[in-house]
Amino acid sequence: MPRALKKSQAAVRRSEAPTARRLNTLSANDWITAAEDLLAEDNIDSFEIPNLCRRLGVTKGSFYWHFNGRRELLVAILNDWRKRMTMDVAVRASRLAATVPEVLRYVLGLIRKPRANRNSAIEKSMREWAKKDSFAHSAVAEVDQIRLAYFEQLFRKYGFSEEEANLRAYAAYAAMMGDSILKETIDLKDSQTEYIDLVVELLIGERKKVAGKIEQR
Repeated sequence: MPRALKKSQAAVRRSEAPTARRLNTLSANDWITAAEDLLAEDNIDSFEIPNLCRRLGVTKGSFYWHFNGRRELLVAILNDWRKRMTMDVAVRASRLAATVPEVLRYVLGLIRKPRANRNSAIEKSMREWAKKDSFAHSAVAEVDQIRLAYFEQLFRKYGFSEEEANLRAYAAYAAMMGDSILKETIDLKDSQTEYIDLVVELLIGERKKVAGKIEQR
């Protein structure tokens, strides 16, 4: 569809929306948050604008005042998720922790915070979506690379070589992602802090090389 025609249709939809709807208290961020809540409860296949409007108690005219369509909202959701799950985490970590081990404890412990279940559910929907949509796949891949680079930066700061930092960064990210899944079925009860401490100790500890050759059977 020509861009001019799409803009024209969008303008018509907005002009038809009642003035009261234009002045409602919902912001674009409110729509994004509600949309993420919907994704946390279900997958991308069931994500439809009418469902979102019913959740917020408004008409589609209110939605079109902020977004041109479903795709534009989905792009906004991806951008918001990418920022919250990468840059915002790094900023909070730098403010709350002074040393590399402390930062690692903070970041790895985020998986077990009260809001982690919502974030994990949203991320699950994002990754399911990424299997079907190239744009979503690119966003998820970018998030993975940003997180990996952040871990690598921490290990380089701690004094590891580039190669060693890259290896430990992957191990840290694998531990974090694995924990986000396993915590749903395995309960650590009162040993969560001990678990995080152990993982950090392993990640920053010296690797021991086994002397001699492995016998071939």
